Amino acid sequence: MSQDKRVSPWEQRWAAMAIDETLVSQAEQDFGATMRADEVAQVARQDLLFKEQEGGDLTVKNVLGQGGMGVVWLADQHSIGREVAVKTVRDDRMSELARSELLREAWITGRLEHPNIIPVHALSEREGRPLFVMKRVEGTAWLDAIHDPRKLPGHFAGEDVLEAHLEIFEQVCHAVHFAHSRDILHRDIKPENVMLGAFGEVYLVDWGIAIAMCDIPGASGIPTLSHLSSPAGTPCFMAPEMAGVELQNFGPPTDVYLLGATLHYLLTKRGRHEGNSLFAVMLAAYQSDPFDYGDDVPPMLAAICNTATQKDPALRYASAEELRRAIVEFRRHRDSVRVTRGALARLRDLEGLAALSEPGEMMVQAYSLYGECRFGFEQALGIWHANPQAIAGLESARAAMVKLELSQNNASAARSMLTEMSAPAPKLSERVLALERSQAAEHVRIAALEQRQLQLDPVADRRQRGLAIISLALTLLLLNVTQMVLGALTGHDFTDWQTFAMKTLDLAVTMGFVVGILKFMQLNRFGKQMILGLGWLIAAGTMMRLACLLQGFSTESSILFESVLYTGLTVGYGITLRERRLLWIGPFCLLSGVGTLLLPQWSWPIRTAVNLVLMIMLGALWVRHGGSEQEEAAPSPS
Repeated sequence: MSQDKRVSPWEQRWAAMAIDETLVSQAEQDFGATMRADEVAQVARQDLLFKEQEGGDLTVKNVLGQGGMGVVWLADQHSIGREVAVKTVRDDRMSELARSELLREAWITGRLEHPNIIPVHALSEREGRPLFVMKRVEGTAWLDAIHDPRKLPGHFAGEDVLEAHLEIFEQVCHAVHFAHSRDILHRDIKPENVMLGAFGEVYLVDWGIAIAMCDIPGASGIPTLSHLSSPAGTPCFMAPEMAGVELQNFGPPTDVYLLGATLHYLLTKRGRHEGNSLFAVMLAAYQSDPFDYGDDVPPMLAAICNTATQKDPALRYASAEELRRAIVEFRRHRDSVRVTRGALARLRDLEGLAALSEPGEMMVQAYSLYGECRFGFEQALGIWHANPQAIAGLESARAAMVKLELSQNNASAARSMLTEMSAPAPKLSERVLALERSQAAEHVRIAALEQRQLQLDPVADRRQRGLAIISLALTLLLLNVTQMVLGALTGHDFTDWQTFAMKTLDLAVTMGFVVGILKFMQLNRFGKQMILGLGWLIAAGTMMRLACLLQGFSTESSILFESVLYTGLTVGYGITLRERRLLWIGPFCLLSGVGTLLLPQWSWPIRTAVNLVLMIMLGALWVRHGGSEQEEAAPSPS
């Protein structure tokens, strides 16, 4: 490593420790191999340690596997009658360092009795080479299962692949958290160092560079943090404090970082740190910038990864258990996230319709999409009430429907949808309020027009109007009968002017009746005009009679002229209002004048009968059919 003014102290330290590519095998340039502190690359080829010995307890059969420093043999343990695994140092890696690391691994693993850590049965030494006997695990390395899901044990058959790997990850967290409770840091957590048993067992293995966080009574052979002087671990998984050998930052968050880097590998199938050289990878580990995960990684899981791999240990999860709980929370919420994704697809279609200026017939589709969106988001929130995507999606769906209702000028529906939104939407609120004000003004205008039309509607109060006229007719009949009875009892023939005086009395009663109707009955403007017109019609007839008398005409002649007047006005009214029924009622008025002229002795009964029939007919016409052709089309009130 070249040094200049810009070289930082930790870079100088790496240079002083001769950290370069020679520490990593040329066959392992992905920087996924474990760096051993102070390792000396010496080859001490020796004969095989294990040979079948008569009477021995262990009979070695074949190699199960080997790593950078050690080799694991399959052996039969005769005293118990079981197969065991025996680990020792590789022939080509035999050194004092390798020997001490193997012993360290045996001592540490022996102290960690946990379901996710392979138990150690015995530790011994043969021919100067340490070995320890441990439980044989039949299975596969997690690393292989990550790259080929078919290698996952049958225990996980039928599960979603990600779900299966997260279940395995939780078991690894259990092992790490237990080790921390015993003051042990693993320092080399990665998929390669996790073994999966055939029946769902999960084991965290290779504790060769594990270290104690403090002095452990009775474990003087286990090194502590104070013994560290150079980087150790797997470069593409390392925590920043491991790369920079910042001892003050070592602790449980260091292994939490390695767990986060393992989760990163699980999601991306790539190391957390990458580069073209060991120095570049170590630099990336030291800087540990946040990673931008793609859309194929759930946002919550991406956030968990980035939190676990924060550069500052204080910003990571405080423990492996806290990280595990975050994964548990994600797994619980995963169904909610899945349902949310389906609802979001419908939301995009809904928002596309909301962007149209005139959705028109597509509103039916919009209502259908909104129903699907709402059901999906509410279902997601039922699983996870704090799902941020579902909460935001439901708000967006409601906002889209507000826009669509506004495009249809449906202010009430827009307001109803707006009130369902939990977050304020000022722009939408202003648009809804503007539409409400516009429609309120339009409603006032329409109400005024309707009120005006109601006042001029000949149908609205026809019953009250007809009954009033019939009541007036009966009142005048009673008055006329009283006059006839008085004349008959007294035997007095009334003079023309006496007859006119009685006509004036009829007029007074009629006008009083008209005033009472106008004051006490609830009639519209048209009805009032009709009643008032009837009063003025009778008054006109009275004036006609007076004019005739003043010209010297007899009562019979004046009655004839009066009936002609009534006929003309009635027919003219019918023609003006296009009311055909008045055209045949009007001529009936002539009966009064003609009858009086031809039969003067029956003048009074004839006039009384004709007037009674005419007014009853007119009243019945209004009660049953209204006063115009337009009224015939209108339904009769019940």
